[in-house]
Amino acid sequence: MPEPTDAELADYGLRRSDYEADLEVVHFTEGMAKSWELFLAMSTQWRQGAGGPTGLDYNVLPVLMNFYKIDSDEQVINDLRVLEGETLRLFHKK
Repeated sequence: MPEPTDAELADYGLRRSDYEADLEVVHFTEGMAKSWELFLAMSTQWRQGAGGPTGLDYNVLPVLMNFYKIDSDEQVINDLRVLEGETLRLFHKK
């Protein structure tokens, strides 16, 4: 699949620099692996509003936690919320 043109990106409110920028390396502990795996699994579950993504759809969270054999772990949920918040910040960065 060819890369989108600048005009095609602009149709969605994006710029090439939004995804070609140098990214920070993120380090996390082994204990955060469950949180990261869950966040990746939730990556198709964004709720959309008039201004773009508003947050993750937590209705599917119990199903995914069961599928990935993640117990109801408060730290995993807190990590997910941090990852969600930072992602929203990047989505809405002007």
